[in-house]
Amino acid sequence: MKRLPTMITATFLGTVAFTSPVYAQCTVPNVITNGQVADASKVMENFDAVAACVDDVVDTTTGVPQNGEIAVFAGSTSVTSGDLSGDVTTSGSTVTTLATTGVVAGSYTNANITVDDKGRVTSATSGQIGGGGTSYTKYVVAGAGDSFIDVELDADGGTAYHVIVKGAPSANTGLGFRLSSDNGASFYSGSADYKSGSASSASSINLARGNTIGSARQTIADFTVVGMNTPNTRVAVTGSVFSAKSNGSTISTTIGGHNNGLAANDFDAFKVFVGAGNMDDFQIFVQRVY
Repeated sequence: MKRLPTMITATFLGTVAFTSPVYAQCTVPNVITNGQVADASKVMENFDAVAACVDDVVDTTTGVPQNGEIAVFAGSTSVTSGDLSGDVTTSGSTVTTLATTGVVAGSYTNANITVDDKGRVTSATSGQIGGGGTSYTKYVVAGAGDSFIDVELDADGGTAYHVIVKGAPSANTGLGFRLSSDNGASFYSGSADYKSGSASSASSINLARGNTIGSARQTIADFTVVGMNTPNTRVAVTGSVFSAKSNGSTISTTIGGHNNGLAANDFDAFKVFVGAGNMDDFQIFVQRVY
C-alpha cells in the first residue's frame, strides 16, 4: 500500500465567491509505508481525520463575498461566480433590476390591456369613454375640498358627450364650464374667451344660468357638450340644472351656452367648477354620444 502523506491541503469553497482562495492543512494521525501490513483501524483513523478536517473547512470558511459574484454551477463538479439573467438581472452588484415591459407608466381611461403568462402588463391603451351611449365614466375630485374637476377627452376622440354633474357647494356660488385645447394642461378663462347664450358670464359658460346656488344645496347639472375633439370648431353646451334651494327658491332651468368668444380650435378637455368655496361629494359622469 502506498504511503499516505501526513499533510493534506484542502481547497474547498475557495473559488466560489471570495476575495481569495481558502486553504486549510489537514493532518492524519498515522503514517503507513510501502511493505507495511496495513492496520484497518489506523487507516480508518486517517480517513476520519481527513473527513473531520473537511467538515471544519466547510463550517468555518472565511472571506468577504464580492458584489455581483453569485455562486453558480459551472459544471457537474465545479462552482463559479456570475450574475442573474432573464426578467430579473444583476450587473456587477447585488442590486437586482426588473426588466421593463415597454408599457408607459401612467393612468389609462377605460384601459385595454394585454397580460403575459407571468401576469405582467405588456401593453396598455386608453379606451373610448362611454362607448356609444352605453355607459358612463365617473370623475371625482382629487382630494377633499376641491372646487373643480377636469375631464380630459383627447384619448377618446369623441365629438359629443352627455355630462351629469352632482354635488353640494360649501358656499353660495355659481357653476362654471371652461375649455382646454391642450388636454387639460391649461384652460381658457379670459374675459373675451366665452360669451354664454344663457348668462352674462365673461370668463366661462355659466351652467347655473346666472342663478346663485345656495350653500349645502344638492345640485345636479345635466347637459350635452358638442364640438369636442373637432378641429376648427366651437363648442356648444345645452341641457338643464337643478338645485334644491337657492336664496329660498328652487333652481330648475335650462343651460344654453357657447364659446364664441374663442377662435375655433380643437378642444379636447373641459373643466366644471364652482365660483366660491368647494363642492361636497363633487362627481361628474361622462357618456360619449358620438
